[in-house]
Formats: sequence, C-alpha cells, structure tokens
Amino acid sequence: GKIFSNISNEQAFQMYRIGSAYGQIDCIYQYGLFLVEGDELNQIKAGIELLSRIANEGHTKANYALGQLFENHGQINESFQYYKKAAEKGHIKSLHKYCSYLKRIAKLMKQDDKKFLKYLKKACDKGDLKSIYLYATNIIETNPEEGIKYGKIAAYNGIIEAISFYATILIEGL
Repeated sequence: GKIFSNISNEQAFQMYRIGSAYGQIDCIYQYGLFLVEGDELNQIKAGIELLSRIANEGHTKANYALGQLFENHGQINESFQYYKKAAEKGHIKSLHKYCSYLKRIAKLMKQDDKKFLKYLKKACDKGDLKSIYLYATNIIETNPEEGIKYGKIAAYNGIIEAISFYATILIEGL
C-alpha cells in the first residue's frame, strides 16, 4: 500500500528506515509511526512490533502512540497498560488518558478516585493547565482552599472553563 502523500514523506520514511536499522531510537519511533499508518496489515504489524520494542524499553511517546492505536481499535485493556506506562514517566497526554480511565473505573466500581487524583496532580506538577483546571474541579468539595488555588491558576492562564469556574467561586463562594 501507499503510505506517502508526497516525495518528502517517502524520503523521510527511507531515512527513518535506515536509522532504525542502526538502532537509533527516534528513527525507530518515527519509522514505526509511518508503518502503523499504512494500509497493509504486514506493515501495520511491523510498526506495532517496532513501537512495542521501544515502548518496553521505556520510550514514552511509543507507549502513548500504542495506547492511542489500541484505544482506536477498541482494545481498552492494552490501551490502558500503554497509557499507564507513559503516564508513570510523566507524559502529559498519557496522564490525561490514564486519569480518564482511572476515573471511569472508579465510577463503575463505585470506589473513590484517589488514584485518579494522584495522576492528575502529577500532570499539574508538570504545569499542564488543563490538568490544573480538572484537578481544581475534582477537589473543590473535599479541599476548597486547594481547589480555589488551582482554579485561579488555570483561570489566570487562560483556560476558558476555569475562568467561569473561578468567577463563579468569586461571586457565589463555595
């Protein structure tokens, strides 16, 4: 199958293929991405194999890419595991996905979501503004002071939902 939209992509693909043959991690990652976006099953399998190899070695972007791939194909358990590996290394998008899974699991099992909040706090500590807002909304009832603090940070940094959230607190209080 054709996986190129132009000559530059084909040249990049060839360079990534060569670099991956020499074991260059970033080339393996990019080459794997090219392959999983192909339309031939053997290319896709080869891409998954390459990405899995470096994901198992701790490559966070590869873990995230595999999480997305499996999620898009309805393989939630596999997706969850890859997102978890990347989240534990601090990958922001994986932290979001993993938190979302943890929250759904806690809700389904009627358990508290402290684990979800732990990972959301990790994303906050990395300065991710969306996470700061989500953290604020999830702790406002149990820890109003911290919820207000995080809501204010997100609002003053332009997170639209946080602006409304914080303004409402200012007007109505808790």
